[in-house]
Amino acid sequence: MPQPGRPATTGHPAAPATISPALAARVRQLAAQAEHRRAVAEFRARRAGDQQARIDALLLEAIAALASLLGAPDLSCPVTAPPRRWPTVPPERRPRLAR
Repeated sequence: MPQPGRPATTGHPAAPATISPALAARVRQLAAQAEHRRAVAEFRARRAGDQQARIDALLLEAIAALASLLGAPDLSCPVTAPPRRWPTVPPERRPRLAR
């Protein structure tokens, strides 16, 4: 409870009304460095993603080329891929229907 005649305080020291030009310049410099680091990290992440996409595409091409050389159907192409079938249950494991 504030006492009469004293302003209420929050327990934190008051910030200075003005800061020196050198301190302001240092704050701007640190902010610019942080922004640069963020931009570099974003660039590297995007580049790594692009490289992974290229590697994946080349790997799929290599698999398709090997499959064509070996005479196997190209499973990445729906026209030459064999039709998908649901897994079948062997007759001995099928439930018997009551008559």
